[in-house]
Amino acid sequence: MKVKGPPSPVTSAAPRAQTAAVDAPPEAALAEKAAPKSASFAGTSSQKLDRPLQKHAGSTSPLGAMFGAPKDPKLAAVLGHILPPGSTGADLSKVTTVAQALALVTDGELMGLIRDRFTKLQAQSAAGPREKLALGVQMVDIGRLVPGQTRISIQRVREKVAKQVQFDGFVVDHTGAKPAFADGQATVPLAVPKPAVAGPGGQVLVIDGNHQAVASILAGASQTPVDIVADHQDLSPEAFAALAAEQGWTYLKTFGGADAVRAPDYADLVDDPVRFVMTETALKASLQEGAVEYEDKSRLDTRVWVKLAGTTVEFVEFILADAIYARSQQDPALAARLHDDDIAVRAGAAREALAAAVRAGGLDPDQLGILLLEQPAADLGAISDAVRARLT
Repeated sequence: MKVKGPPSPVTSAAPRAQTAAVDAPPEAALAEKAAPKSASFAGTSSQKLDRPLQKHAGSTSPLGAMFGAPKDPKLAAVLGHILPPGSTGADLSKVTTVAQALALVTDGELMGLIRDRFTKLQAQSAAGPREKLALGVQMVDIGRLVPGQTRISIQRVREKVAKQVQFDGFVVDHTGAKPAFADGQATVPLAVPKPAVAGPGGQVLVIDGNHQAVASILAGASQTPVDIVADHQDLSPEAFAALAAEQGWTYLKTFGGADAVRAPDYADLVDDPVRFVMTETALKASLQEGAVEYEDKSRLDTRVWVKLAGTTVEFVEFILADAIYARSQQDPALAARLHDDDIAVRAGAAREALAAAVRAGGLDPDQLGILLLEQPAADLGAISDAVRARLT
């Protein structure tokens, strides 16, 4: 289990219609300013389709119900469920994978679709009865979920949706596609739940796996699997928010690391592009019976930091991104480099910014449970020695 991250106080949020916009990144080149809605913490309210999709009766999404539908009827059916008519102006007629299709849809279109879908799911969940949650693994209505953060990487969400499709998250017949699990309500099976905490008002705080939850929303699911690891349904909203911050279950920060003034809500999430840079430049390592194992050893020269299994704090990608945002205020050219098409350029910019943050005393790799790679690595030898020393 990961260790706790820095506490993040949750403050009360104003009603949706009266709340100001979430702060945008310091540099306009990093992300567009957004003005999403707000909600109370406890208020109501490139993967390939390389194996056959399952067959299932009772699907509801029409084939080809989009602008420029793909020629493959199975792919068209799945995309028709993910991207309903009117959700995008992209021409999808030549795509052959879900990943290709989602790459053509703008960030704004996807974020708007996520916001609209979650708002509807939240209203549906609030209108129906809510039974008291039990501990353990279970399917829950997505409308009951509360994120432990205020930002996501929309590019990471694209990847997660493509993986859900790749791993049989949909069933298809001649009428269209529908989610494959929980009687057509979930695109992720019960076998892969994400940890969550039961909170007041029947809400479920997702403490790890928020990108999977958002991907399920974008994929058109209405339920998702969670593992309820703690039950605090009897606490007041204020007490629960304070507990969540103290336990490190939330990271409620604006771009640059200042405390957010709004409570978390899946309808309010904003895209954090540097969060994705932290994902693509991470090398994930673990120690298995004395041997160092890596999740993905490719592109070693573009790896900037090492995420150590069982040691790295929660929300570390956001903490690192915020250090880079803070640095970009002193170095405006950094923003353009982080948006470069070449991953080597993005990695170089991130490496320099994080090293500068460490020198300035604003970042402590040991406290975060990570390793920073000062130079592009040619092999794993020295890295493995450092990982073994930290994890032994």
